[in-house]
Amino acid sequence: MSIGLGAGSRRVILVVVDQAVSSAINFGVALFVAQAVSASQFGAFAIAFALYLVFLGIGRSCAGSPLTIRFSTASQRRWRAATAASCGCALLVGIASGVLVAGVGALAAPLSPAVAQCLSALALALPPLLVQDHWRFAFFARGRPAQSVIIDLVWAAVLSLAFLLLSLRADTQAWLVIAAWGFAAAVAAAVGGALAGTPAHLSQGLAWLREHRDLAPSLVGEFILSSGISQAVALSVGLIAGLGAAGALRGAQVLFGPVNVLLLAAGSLAVPEGARLRKRGERALRIGMVSVSVAASVVALSWGLLLTLAVPDSLGLWLLGDTWGPAAKVVPPLAILMAATGAASGALAGLRVVEQPNRIFRLRALASPLLLLGGLAGAIVASAPGSVWGQSMPMMLLSVAWWLEFRDASRGTMPRHASSGHTTRGAVFSRLGSPDSPSTAKHNSYHDSE
Repeated sequence: MSIGLGAGSRRVILVVVDQAVSSAINFGVALFVAQAVSASQFGAFAIAFALYLVFLGIGRSCAGSPLTIRFSTASQRRWRAATAASCGCALLVGIASGVLVAGVGALAAPLSPAVAQCLSALALALPPLLVQDHWRFAFFARGRPAQSVIIDLVWAAVLSLAFLLLSLRADTQAWLVIAAWGFAAAVAAAVGGALAGTPAHLSQGLAWLREHRDLAPSLVGEFILSSGISQAVALSVGLIAGLGAAGALRGAQVLFGPVNVLLLAAGSLAVPEGARLRKRGERALRIGMVSVSVAASVVALSWGLLLTLAVPDSLGLWLLGDTWGPAAKVVPPLAILMAATGAASGALAGLRVVEQPNRIFRLRALASPLLLLGGLAGAIVASAPGSVWGQSMPMMLLSVAWWLEFRDASRGTMPRHASSGHTTRGAVFSRLGSPDSPSTAKHNSYHDSE
């Protein structure tokens, strides 16, 4: 049965709301720590938070993304079984990550007790944090984003109460905030399991990884490359052009915060919705993915135009202080870069829908040196604005390449359970002589037809 426009529109709105709540929680945690602890304690928290983001991306790549790619159109029974197994995988990643972080914390103890305390707290918080996040993706896959909003609101409510209690202490420390953050996530994760009607099956976590090993390595690799290049460029700008340039770049990124929320929401929504469009045929899938890219690019360009032409200096100074002047110069190139990134978003989602993330990873691996060199060369020539301009052209070319790959991969596309197992060589890599990827039409216990 086709889903009406009203239902689809509600899902879009709810996914955006969910992403806004989730982003606001993480921002609120950082803001509370910044206001409640010393600068050194905040630095320790920043290290822990950076590690959290890394393991969150790995957890999503191993558990959440395969779930949305392959089970967004599954029956209730198959979705529930897959959700229990994938949630077990998220829990397994959280436990393994926690053990690793605890080890790093133990090594850091002689050098910085504050860092060791934060990492020890993070080690305990990672399993519930990753499971709570995974429930969001499970409900996206099922087309029930309202329940994702519910668990995020539970998370926010419990965390707000914890912050209130911590604010009564005279000596709040960063590790206590991290512990409260993880406890609130555990409560929200329990609510998520109750709403889904199934707990996480830790015993099936390894089986999930094995059954989706054709997806997870490429998804993890693409995440590491993407986030790694961004961090490397930001660090290089500071080293080449000075801390002021690094601050200008970060300030401009803060100004694009609302756009980031919308782009993250689009990424969360496009794959499960694309899986539903895929059942209606190749043309419906392509139109849907083109719509995602057009919307994302228009939003980025419009927001950049608004910041450039309509924001008075008085408001900019209130928002960013002395960073406003340098940051304002970064806004135009950053709008172009984000528009190019948005233009690729539909192709990226489409390649995931047709179960070809390996094409995303291979092109990202080829383009990463160009993005890094462009950012470095731009920083040398024109500081922070030049660094962003230097990344824009490679990103535009990468967007075109991804669209060529998606066009090739989506030819004759059909739902996975009906696929003959045939895969075509990549549009770009067939010209380079790259070996073909293994077939992704492998069946397993979750994909057997009913």
